[in-house]
Amino acid sequence: MKFKRLCAFLLLVFITCSSVFAENKFVKVAFIGNYQSGKTCIWKRLLDEGFSEYERRSDTLSCRTIVRSTGDDVLCISLWDTAGSEKYYDEVMDFIRDANFVFIVHDLYEKLNGEVKVYLSRIYRDVRERMTPDGKIVLVGSKYDLRHRDITNVAEQAKLVEEVAGHIPCPFVLTSAKEDDDPGIAKILEYIVEQCKEMKLPNHSSSLINKKFNSDIPAPAPNPKSSEESGFCVIA
Repeated sequence: MKFKRLCAFLLLVFITCSSVFAENKFVKVAFIGNYQSGKTCIWKRLLDEGFSEYERRSDTLSCRTIVRSTGDDVLCISLWDTAGSEKYYDEVMDFIRDANFVFIVHDLYEKLNGEVKVYLSRIYRDVRERMTPDGKIVLVGSKYDLRHRDITNVAEQAKLVEEVAGHIPCPFVLTSAKEDDDPGIAKILEYIVEQCKEMKLPNHSSSLINKKFNSDIPAPAPNPKSSEESGFCVIA
């Protein structure tokens, strides 16, 4: 009996010490893309805030933080929703300089023609030139459900997203924020947590919260240009 009590006591001490000495790591995640591409809906799903058909146009930087544990570390994941209007493009690009993850969101309702492919490749190039050397970029095909079956061939559009991701190259994922249990939403968060295990993360966070665009948003010092992503994959 004494041995069992001793074991229980030591286990309690171990758990307490692990909690005390766990290090907080801060992760900056940004969602970028065209106006009405679905960024805000995905952002809110990751915050467990549900879905609305009538999201207002976002002209601000909006941030909320969620916390996840990865064993020895506690991840404080700052999720940033950005404006999609082209007039804010340069400001958004300045803002993502210190991001660890950037998700480029493309609405599958918008046909993925040559012009859009060039646009997505341009975003990827501009992001890669600015963000942290070990930062991750993911292409997201949003609104992947049956709403558009009479308007466009969603399956065909999804295939084109895969081709663009392979050309860039970067990982990709298909999502539908409208669905309550959409696997794509869960995969985004799982991908962030899993990749963080191999990343060097800061122990402080950005202080920019709910700032208006077209205002004085300070741009962090540029980081050295990193190498291209090695291959591409589906976030599984």
